Amino acid sequence: MAESAPAPTALVDGRPAESLPVDDRGLLYGDGLFETMAFTAGHCALWPWHMERLERGAARLKIELPAKSLLLKESRALAKEDACVIRLTVTRGSSRRPGYAASGLEQTRRLIVRLARPAPRNALRIGVCRERLPTPGLTAGLKHLSRLDQVLLAQEITDAGWDEGLVFDQQDHLCEGLQSNVLLLPEEHSDWLTPPVGAGVEGACRAALLQHALVREAPLGERDLERCTSLALCNAVRGVEPVSELVEVKVLSPQPAEALAARLKSALRRHNAPGEVTRSS
Repeated sequence: MAESAPAPTALVDGRPAESLPVDDRGLLYGDGLFETMAFTAGHCALWPWHMERLERGAARLKIELPAKSLLLKESRALAKEDACVIRLTVTRGSSRRPGYAASGLEQTRRLIVRLARPAPRNALRIGVCRERLPTPGLTAGLKHLSRLDQVLLAQEITDAGWDEGLVFDQQDHLCEGLQSNVLLLPEEHSDWLTPPVGAGVEGACRAALLQHALVREAPLGERDLERCTSLALCNAVRGVEPVSELVEVKVLSPQPAEALAARLKSALRRHNAPGEVTRSS
């Protein structure tokens, strides 16, 4: 009896695949967007915020998106009932002529890849990166495919041996972590704060925290880091992660961040309970 074929780990335009055409504009110019989403038992708690960001980015780049119902169907087909990560990439499609300018005749391409869920992290040690993000440009806030600044910052973080690095802009404003957004509790124990991302990425987890009024946006700088009582990172895959040490600055209490993480989980359960958007067809 012949063995059944293994389940696909990647779909390109709905078909199992392991590669993209060499003329894809996402490969050639970074002309596209992506979302990295945590799925558990066929459910993505942050799906609405991922889709909102994807729609904003597609409108900015003038890329026509596939139907959200199709993206959900294919994402769930790869995720099955497991705990995993689904990376959804949308590119403008194959180039119809050389050069940066699109012809307008390209057909949107979608790539969905299943990845392993990373192990939970505890007692995070993070530092402040020397390199700065550039002045925000036309793609500020978008999860676009051109990530060379982050590639270079990742090298600095790896060399330093940190779990994550905080990134400032050219005007010394705190923007984000390399793969996360920043959450800070001031010494007066008022509201949790998150800085404007500037040239960084407006994360889906950050958006959920803001919508549920669990954090508020405020400009932050180096002095705020020195004076805070608790610090956390957040992203769509790992959720809210307490920071235990800001290297060469201070040791931090994880308890307030742990409480914030619990509040977010509760808010998402309430948000997704009626209608369960991520289980709709």
